[in-house]
Amino acid sequence: MAADDDNCAASPALSLPVTSPVGTFVAHAARLFPDKAAVIQGGEALSYAALDAAANRLAHRLMEGGTKGDRVA
Repeated sequence: MAADDDNCAASPALSLPVTSPVGTFVAHAARLFPDKAAVIQGGEALSYAALDAAANRLAHRLMEGGTKGDRVA
């Protein structure tokens, strides 16, 4: 890994700053490889596309319920 890559995610295809929000990473990964497993639990896998869609649904529900901006709900 090059010295100027020290602040980026490990995968060269996902060279985002380490300080990027998790949602940014998931959305980017969903565009690059939507069918790859993002989460594996008990033999069940959830793709990056499915994780991104679920996160977006949750975000919209929180906003509809009054959560605003970057507040922790």
